[in-house]
Amino acid sequence: MAESFLRAHPSETLIFCVKEEGDHHPEFSSRVWQAFQHTDNGALWRFDNTIPTLGEVRGKGIVFTRFGKEPSAAASEWVQGMGLQPPSWPNDRKEGFTDQGAFGGVDFRCHDW
Repeated sequence: MAESFLRAHPSETLIFCVKEEGDHHPEFSSRVWQAFQHTDNGALWRFDNTIPTLGEVRGKGIVFTRFGKEPSAAASEWVQGMGLQPPSWPNDRKEGFTDQGAFGGVDFRCHDW
């Protein structure tokens, strides 16, 4: 569905956050990687851990990953990076949070409520 939207609206950008909930699955990061690869070999998604300009991400999705790469993951997985990964992500804060300089000196503000 996200891929269809991006193809139909090439001037738009999606922000997609992935977090493992519940019990930990030892292959979670590999399964998420494989899901992204089924979408045009991941060409519609940005996996860099830097804040892009809007021009860099028009027609693409920006990926936030709130999990680590499993030690068992194949060497070919997440080679571009795992998307934006703020150093901290406090849960359940109605006021949101700011991480100053988290991405190469760029401040990051998130509302996760």
